[in-house]
Amino acid sequence: MFVKVVYSPAHLLHNPEVEIERSSAHSPFEHTGRAEKIRETLAADKAFDFVSPTEWGTEPITKIHNPGLLKFLSTAWADYQRDVKESREVVPDMFFKSNLRQNMGDRVEPESVNGKLGWWCFETTTPLTMGTYEAARGAVDVDRKSVV
Repeated sequence: MFVKVVYSPAHLLHNPEVEIERSSAHSPFEHTGRAEKIRETLAADKAFDFVSPTEWGTEPITKIHNPGLLKFLSTAWADYQRDVKESREVVPDMFFKSNLRQNMGDRVEPESVNGKLGWWCFETTTPLTMGTYEAARGAVDVDRKSVV
């Protein structure tokens, strides 16, 4: 009997060199090398059978997450490169805190990419990179296959 392992190389597309935690930049704890070491170990064991994921599209994502988040992530890295500056990793400079805006009128998503980063993101340990969106989409396909 084999244990099925659903694997996609899409995770390799999200490969930040730094993350910011406790006010300092350092190598990310979660990185592609860690996941690949796990894959290599499982691949060396004949008890594991690797299968490809099934592409599920955006429907499972928008059942859980705001469609605006999906739209933002699909263009955020490219928008930042174009509108702000070229950067390997992108993190917000500020974060939208709803309590600070209480009684100040309607809350609407900002138009600038800097504003959108603060609107949709909530921490600095997972920077956006060129392949973050594609890697996240690939993770959905792997996860959905594993439970079907």
